Amino acid sequence: MHFRYLLLTALFSYSVISHGDPLIDAHSHLDSDYLEELTTNEIIERLNRNHIDRILITSRNNNETLKLAERIHHRVIPFASIYTDGADKADWFNSTEALEKLKRDLKTGQYQGIGELHLFAQNKNSTLFEETIQLASEYSLPILMHGDKAVIERIFTVDPTATVIWAHLGTDPQVLLLQPMLDRYPSLYIDTSVRDERIMGNLNRQGPLSKQLLPVWREFLIHNQDRILIGMDAFSANRWKNYDQVVDGVRQWLDQLPPEVSKKLAYLNASRLFPINSQQKALH
Repeated sequence: MHFRYLLLTALFSYSVISHGDPLIDAHSHLDSDYLEELTTNEIIERLNRNHIDRILITSRNNNETLKLAERIHHRVIPFASIYTDGADKADWFNSTEALEKLKRDLKTGQYQGIGELHLFAQNKNSTLFEETIQLASEYSLPILMHGDKAVIERIFTVDPTATVIWAHLGTDPQVLLLQPMLDRYPSLYIDTSVRDERIMGNLNRQGPLSKQLLPVWREFLIHNQDRILIGMDAFSANRWKNYDQVVDGVRQWLDQLPPEVSKKLAYLNASRLFPINSQQKALH
């Protein structure tokens, strides 16, 4: 269907997603230092009152990911992190120890993806990055990637069949950059985490904040409705403390999409990417 036609027809229909409808948070974090300020029960309470049906969690050494999964097993989408006490965003792609730990973690079969990985063009040819991509392929796991266009292209050069979730509408969130990438790579997905202000036109805004999706982003979301995931990106204790407000901000713009589109972004796309296995179904 033509891009413009989608936009025009959508103007006459609005989403009925309410605060009682489920969401899947497809991008969040939980590390031990967060729990110095919040209890695990308080984290779970935030998920419950915001009707978060499932949540993708990644944490350093995977410790808090697995602990939360023990508490609410059927609701956690655990991603294996390559970050350890000795390797972080800035240098994980130089750490053979971190890669070896990732290999051991994946052998347990507990994870539904790898990431979040932070990498940029200058390091895209890292041998360890290539091995990480190959690991994802071996285990048929998606990669949650925080990187620029060159890094996404590198993944698909190594494995043309890779499944990639490009975090934060990419590091340079522009429709004219994102659309050709989605058109080129059919197994590329994008999450909207921490871009709510941008798509509402509230970056560096003076005066009252806009409550409306910018037309260019509304059109983009409708056009790519099968390839977009929402995420709250709870990346710190403070972000978890403000989780209710973050969810409200996401719901505000979801409510401006046609019902069939908003439901895909809210939970259907993530449900398709992360199916609940038989053991989880018994607990769900």
